[in-house]
Amino acid sequence: MTSEFGPVVPILRSSHHDDGTPGGAVLIEIRGVEALHAGLRESGYPYLNPGIEPGPGDGREMVLIDPASNRLRVYERRASG
Repeated sequence: MTSEFGPVVPILRSSHHDDGTPGGAVLIEIRGVEALHAGLRESGYPYLNPGIEPGPGDGREMVLIDPASNRLRVYERRASG
């Protein structure tokens, strides 16, 4: 399955012991970080207003923080060419 941002990968949550702790980080690679950013801004939700910043390897990333203080690092590689 794909979306405008790339392949869709299900994210499964678990409350089993040692499956992760609050305050962790996940790097999610997508295409179209600006489109995702625009969609979040258009939603009008005042508590989720991330910016786009430089990321690894000359890419760009946006960091979202969930209620358990986990960081979802949404990353787009620099376009080659």
